Amino acid sequence: MIERNGVVFFSDAEEYKDHPVGRMLSKVSLGDVKRPSGFFLVEEGGKQYVIPASEEDRRRMILKAFPDMPEEALRAFCVLGFGGCTGNCAGLRPHRKCMQACDESRRQFACACLIIE
Repeated sequence: MIERNGVVFFSDAEEYKDHPVGRMLSKVSLGDVKRPSGFFLVEEGGKQYVIPASEEDRRRMILKAFPDMPEEALRAFCVLGFGGCTGNCAGLRPHRKCMQACDESRRQFACACLIIE
């Protein structure tokens, strides 16, 4: 787990299941629909639901955590889908990995390519 400027990054679902983020996600069915730019978890009328995030929303969240993130890492194919994040980050240098990200203050979830070396 990595935390930067209010954004938390997780390697996999097992890592966050006991974290407040995991408890937040357990209250809503995400199904198996891919959300390439992530989503926001919204509560209205006592019910929680998911609304898609835009690519610009995803970009702002990553830059909040890592203001110096290079453009190729921001644009890298890293998709949030059923079971976590997948993508082509591993081909970037320095070595990177798709990680699930959450900005708890905005209840925003997405994926990002983070350096793991």
